Amino acid sequence: MATSLDVALNGPALEPAFTDPLPAGAVTFRVSTPDEQGHKWGIVRLVDGTDIDYLVDCLDKSRSWDPAVNSLPRKEVARVADFVGGVTIYPSHGQAELTVALTAGTYHFIDYDYIGDEKFTRDVPSLRITGTSAVAGLPVTPDAVIEAVANGDGETYRMPDTLPANGTLLLRNLTDHPQEAVIGQVVPDATTEDVLDFITAFRTGKVPQGKVFVGDPAGLMPVSGGRESAARFSLPPGRYAVCSYTSNPRTGRSGVFDGMLKLVTFA
Repeated sequence: MATSLDVALNGPALEPAFTDPLPAGAVTFRVSTPDEQGHKWGIVRLVDGTDIDYLVDCLDKSRSWDPAVNSLPRKEVARVADFVGGVTIYPSHGQAELTVALTAGTYHFIDYDYIGDEKFTRDVPSLRITGTSAVAGLPVTPDAVIEAVANGDGETYRMPDTLPANGTLLLRNLTDHPQEAVIGQVVPDATTEDVLDFITAFRTGKVPQGKVFVGDPAGLMPVSGGRESAARFSLPPGRYAVCSYTSNPRTGRSGVFDGMLKLVTFA
């Protein structure tokens, strides 16, 4: 059975109150927020010799569209951090339940939306895990599995075309660098090209043409290669785009432009 912890996200300063340390094993975080702008909340463990300020700086620079700025930081992000998982959460979702497996070490909690924001605090909260766990894997039975897999020179999702609107989704990363599954509802007639055009316009500071996304996004935040995480969501039925915006260290591009995009139905 997983240890259960409540996480209420309110503003840029993350102040979860955890008993420290916790024993190794599966942990379920019950995450909610009253903030209308939502949160992209994630868990990372740093390699020895790396501090959290360095990771935050690399994450900030990795989001630049200038290769001279983002090239090295994108590689460093994959090298210095073990991404354990997380959730995108809005008040409209109620509560999301994230289950991850934590081995001994120190884990840091990051709100990705606030990286680079002057309100973001570098005093990132952490949680120590001690001991060993006799149970392998996650103690959840997912209603659907989303796998990130290599696909020739690119990458893709392997997942059902229809997923449960109310259920547990498991994200399994079978690639060699961090992947996520951001779930955004789209207008019924949206195409893959429409989604890519919208994302490109938004990220380059242009005004997107037409309406593509509707409502609040949800999703599972990055997990490193070989990891998996599970989250229970309650989503409005409809058509959705599942995307990974993490950087591919080989191409230097966001995964959504290298095949990590799939249109599916939640019912």
